[in-house]
Amino acid sequence: MEDLHEILHFLKKKFEETIISEKELATHIKPLINKVIWSTDSILSLQLLKTEISRKSKGRILKTEPTEKKNCVKTGFDTSGRILFEEQWGDFPTHGYIKYFTYSTATVYAYTFSRQGKLITIEFQELRDNLPIIYADDKKNGANIVQKYVYKDGKLVEIYSIWVYDTIIQSPTYHIKYDSLGTLSSITRSDEPSKSFPHGQNVIIYQKHYYSINELTDILVSEMEKEIIAQSENNTKDYLLIFLEESFNSDDWLPPSFCFFNSKEELRNNPSFDKFVDLESPDIIVKKPNSEKIAEVSRLLMQEVEIKEKYGFPSKFLIKLAKKVKSYVNTNLLPPNRFKILALDISDDYDKDVIPLMRKLYSKKELNIN
Repeated sequence: MEDLHEILHFLKKKFEETIISEKELATHIKPLINKVIWSTDSILSLQLLKTEISRKSKGRILKTEPTEKKNCVKTGFDTSGRILFEEQWGDFPTHGYIKYFTYSTATVYAYTFSRQGKLITIEFQELRDNLPIIYADDKKNGANIVQKYVYKDGKLVEIYSIWVYDTIIQSPTYHIKYDSLGTLSSITRSDEPSKSFPHGQNVIIYQKHYYSINELTDILVSEMEKEIIAQSENNTKDYLLIFLEESFNSDDWLPPSFCFFNSKEELRNNPSFDKFVDLESPDIIVKKPNSEKIAEVSRLLMQEVEIKEKYGFPSKFLIKLAKKVKSYVNTNLLPPNRFKILALDISDDYDKDVIPLMRKLYSKKELNIN
C-alpha cells in the first residue's frame, strides 16, 4: 500500500469492520506485560517525530505510581521492550482512554478505547527492514492522518502526508535535516497552493537551538521594546495596546501586535475591552514587527513554549513587555506624549473589563480612578 488515500480508505474500512472488544484485547495482552512505567503524559507514539511536528510534549517519567492519577499515563511493555498497553486517567472516572498494541511481522496496530469500552481510534504502522515506512490513524471524531516515511542512509529525511478533517484536506511534506553529528537539526513543512494555503508555504516548524525560554523571551522583549519606542516618539494618543491573537492556535501568534489609540469610552466607567478599543477603526493602525531577528526568535519561542505546554506564557510575556515600555514612558516622555498601556491576549481577554486588565500594570492612583 503506497498511495496515501488508499491507505486511509483501507483504515476507515477496517475501523468499520472491527468488532474486537476491549475486554478481548485485555485478556490476550495484559498477561504479556513484563514492565510498567508511569508518566505525566504519553511517552511513545507510532507516529514519528510527533513531538516536533505537532508540538505536543512527551510525558515526564515518574519514579513510582502516583497517588493522584489524574491525567497520568500507565505504559506496559513486554520482555523485548515493545509497548503493549497504555492507559490514561482523566479528570473524572469516565474520562481517559485505554490503548492496546498488536504486532505482526511487518505491521503494528494500536486500538484506543474510551473508558466505556468504545473503540475511538485505530492506528497503523507498516515496517520494512525494521524501519517504519507508513503511519496512519482513523478516529471516530477528529482529523485523520496518513504519513509515508522516506529514508536516506538509515535516517528519516522526508515525510509525505495527508491530513483530513471533514471536508478539509491538507498534504504537507516535511523535510528533515541533521547536523554533522547526526542529530535532528530542523524540520521544514512545505505545502502546495490549496484552499488552506492559497499561495502555498515553506515554513521551518522545528529547529534545534541552545537558548532557554527565558533567554528567548528576553531577546523578544528587548526587540519589541525598541520597535514600540521608535513608534512612540511622536505619538499624541492616550493609549497603547499590545496584544496577542490565537495564542497556541496559529503559526504566527508571536510576535505581538501593537497600536496607539484614543477611546470614545471613559476609563473610569470601566468599559469592556471590545467597547474600549475598536480595532476596525480606520484611525487605528495595527503594527506587527517583521524584522528577520524578531521573526527568528518568535519562531523558536513558539516552538519551545508549545512543546513544553507553557500555557501561562502569553500573559506573563505581555506583562513583562508592557512593564518595560511603561518604564521608558515614565522616564523619557512628558505630557502630552505620555500614554497608558493595555496588554492582553485577545482570545482570553476580549470580553473582560478594561480596568482589571490595566490594574496588572497601574495602581488606582496612576489610573486616576477611585
